[in-house]
Parts: sequence; structure tokens; C-alpha cells
Amino acid sequence: MTNEKNKYLTILESIYDPIIIVDKDNNIENLNYQAAKDFLDVTVSGMKYYSNIETDIKLKWLKQDLIEFDKLKKNEILREKTIQTKSGSKTYIVKFQKMLDVSEKYSGTVIIFNDITERLKIERQLAKQYEKLEYYAYTDPMTKVLNRRTGFMRLDQELALSCNQDISLSICYIDIDGLKAVNDTYGHTEGDRLIKFIISTIKSSVRKIDWISRMGGDEFLIIFPDCTEADAQMVMQRVNEKLLEYDMKNKKAYKHSFSYGLMEVPIGCNINASEVIKIVDKKMYQDKSLKKMQATSKNDLML
Repeated sequence: MTNEKNKYLTILESIYDPIIIVDKDNNIENLNYQAAKDFLDVTVSGMKYYSNIETDIKLKWLKQDLIEFDKLKKNEILREKTIQTKSGSKTYIVKFQKMLDVSEKYSGTVIIFNDITERLKIERQLAKQYEKLEYYAYTDPMTKVLNRRTGFMRLDQELALSCNQDISLSICYIDIDGLKAVNDTYGHTEGDRLIKFIISTIKSSVRKIDWISRMGGDEFLIIFPDCTEADAQMVMQRVNEKLLEYDMKNKKAYKHSFSYGLMEVPIGCNINASEVIKIVDKKMYQDKSLKKMQATSKNDLML
């Protein structure tokens, strides 16, 4: 009998996972070395038998879990639990298992704690990396707006929604003025600053439900869901006013401006993203041409 008991104790102490054994009244009968180390900061094997430490008091957080386990009337359950141990907060998969004794001489519960703290840490790191990769898959890295592919996808979605639910939808296509001259005169770093300043101004002027997408080097698409052309026009005018106000401070030797084409998609119109882009792109070039003609006329008058 003594040999069997010693064998049982040796096996219990040798198991890496913390294990706690309670009787039918949920009083702790024994716990192994790893449980003593994790939960009581005790590193002496067999401490339940050879010391007077009040484990029931020190492990009182276990009581409520055992009460809930008994209420379930199940032989076994698994649950995730975060426990404040002597070496810090740890997360475990805790298994509550009713003792299986065919002689019915012994009854109680065995609680096994599988430490998943490091696994969760790695999973969170991987999730963050995946989130970062996903972000860059859909985002233009310089301006932090949607990239071209995602812009087309979003436009198709909004067009379908507008057509199916008869919701207003306005589309604006912009091209930044004078970017090549800024790049040639002041360098591409300054050209990037020009792009980012204009886009940040647009971001601060549109709604949260509006979408901005970089379609090319200096070309951008703005999607205005549930918005008429007149309302979208007011937004673009507000952006131009902000840029003009900034340029009047003469902080830069160049101007911040853009040409744009704007349209409201007719309600119920069956049109795809490529067709919409062609229309607003053509309108944008008309606006750019008009501005060039006005600038030429102004220069002629000055002469």
C-alpha cells in the first residue's frame, strides 16, 4: 500500500502541469510541485503533507470555480482562466475532472492547469503582424488612404448599394496641379509633402463614411456615399478655401491646388466602376484645361 502511495505521489509530482486534487466537499487534499510553485511560491515537493500552509485559504479563488462546476452536473469541463500567480499574471486552460473510481471509495475533483500564456502572446503577435500586412495590402503607404485596387473594389460596392437601394452617390476624381514642377524644382521629397498636405486637407473636410483612394501618382478618387453632387461640390469648395488660405500665408514657394471632376450617379443607374472613372476623369481634364486657359489669359492681360 505504501509503495502504491509513493508511486502515486511520484507521478503527481513529476507532471509538469499544475494539478490540484479536492475531496467531495471541495477541500484541497493535495497539489503537486508545479501547483505549489505557481500558486503558492513554494518549491518543496509534497508540501501538502509536510507543512502547515493553509492552502484552502491561499487558493480561495478556486472555490467559486468548483461551486460553478458542481452546479453544471458534468463530469468534465474546460475553461480559460487568467490567474495572478507569484511570478505574474498567467492564463491557463483549466480542466475540472470528477474522479473516476470504480470502487466508489474515493470521490472529488482533479483540476489540471495547462499554461497557455506564451501561446497567447505569440498568437497576439501574429495577429498584429497579420493586421499590419492586411493594412498595407489595402492602403497607400504614403498618404494612408485606400490604394488603387481597393478603391475600385469600394467603388463597385458603393455603386451596387446605390443601385439596389436608390441611395445618392457622388464621385470625385482629382489631379494635383503642378506636381511635376515641384518635383523638378524642389525635389521629390517636397513633391511628396505637397501630395500629403492636400490629401490631409481633404481628409479633414470629408465625412467618416466617405472614401479616398490613390489611383495613381497624383490622381485620387473620392467616394461620397449618400451624397448629392451639390453637397459634394460644397465639400470640394471648402477644401479649396482651406488650401487658398494656407497659400496666402506664403509658407511655401509653390501653390497647393488640384483639378477635379465631379458627378452624381443617377439613381438606379446600372453603371460599373470603370465607366464612372472615365466620366469623372474626363471632367477633371476639362477643369484642368479651363484653369490653364484662364492662367494664359491672365498672363496675356498682364503683358
